[in-house]
Amino acid sequence: MLPATALNDTIKRADNGLIEATIPRAGLYAAQTPQGFCFGEILAAHEKAAGQSANLFTDDASIAAD
Repeated sequence: MLPATALNDTIKRADNGLIEATIPRAGLYAAQTPQGFCFGEILAAHEKAAGQSANLFTDDASIAAD
């Protein structure tokens, strides 16, 4: 579990700098920072993630969820 808030802003998808679509925000949440984890569990998750592409992870919550 991690702290998150429902999105209030309008979310847009763009391609080459041009807005293409409005993304429905129903069911979307923004993960909050900082996030808290038991040290042993997050360390193990970081060790597992170390060999994967850094582009897969945006924060500790994305590493823990993998």
